[in-house]
Amino acid sequence: MRDSTQNQLRFPAIAGFTVRADFEGGALSSDFGPLLLRGVEQQCGLIGRLAEAINDRRHPSYIEHSVVDLLRQRIYQSACGYVDGNDVNSLRRDPVFKLALERTPLDEATALASGPTFSRLENSLSRKDIYRLGRAFVERFIASNARLAGTAAPGAMRLYDDFDYKARSWAKAYRVVLKAEVMALGATPRFVVTSLGDPSPEALYRDLYCARGQDENFIKAVKNDLASDRTSDHAFLANHLCLFYACAAYCLIHSLRENTLCHTELARAQPMSIILKLFKLAVRVVQYKDRIKLHLPSACPVKGVLHRISEQLYLAHPPPLRR
Repeated sequence: MRDSTQNQLRFPAIAGFTVRADFEGGALSSDFGPLLLRGVEQQCGLIGRLAEAINDRRHPSYIEHSVVDLLRQRIYQSACGYVDGNDVNSLRRDPVFKLALERTPLDEATALASGPTFSRLENSLSRKDIYRLGRAFVERFIASNARLAGTAAPGAMRLYDDFDYKARSWAKAYRVVLKAEVMALGATPRFVVTSLGDPSPEALYRDLYCARGQDENFIKAVKNDLASDRTSDHAFLANHLCLFYACAAYCLIHSLRENTLCHTELARAQPMSIILKLFKLAVRVVQYKDRIKLHLPSACPVKGVLHRISEQLYLAHPPPLRR
């Protein structure tokens, strides 16, 4: 009785009722996100491509968790906000994370990998492994960006030009690229000072200057929302793999936003907004003999969005026909 009391969470009385909480809810998860991430990964194949880049030196007789499963487990956890490597020890029995890795959620024998397993993986990689992982990211980026969008916003008129200008404090004149744009709300002129002489004004502003600014936004999102700077291992290559965990998590969230969340309220949301609104949802897991049922909160504020994206991911990979 004393242990039970110590494990309770106490809160002030509300409306005349005593309020207590405990951790005896059973087959519950605080993360719905892994199932969405699994659907996205099935479409883009990123984690499978990363797993192929790693030379698994383990003896086949002693392998319980494949490299692709290890990467999925760690990347899904990073995408759901669990950036500390030690979190795997608590989440390895989480029913939704197990389900996302295609394991029965409520069987004890199907627990995911533990912290020591990831420590061995992260400290076993060679420089060639890290190079191939980086190349896999580049190949995936090229494959998913076959076309570039450079169209102007509806109702906008945009012109580009350049001229030489020398301020009083400058030793010489520099090229200044001008973007003159008139939109429904008014004029939005922009000036960029550059030492580059070859690119046309439009190419320099749109393809170099704007692209660089957008890249900085992406880097900020990976660092702030997915903690890519959480590199506390003693080995450089292990820290590099941890950085790749965050990069892969960002790629999955970006793919979800660009391909599945388009035309929704989260079409332009930052990664943390997607994590908080779609991934951090309580789930009760019920496992029957022939099916698994997930119960989400009745007061969930994003029911419509979840129905839309789950249906899209389901239709992209329908179940095999029964004969």
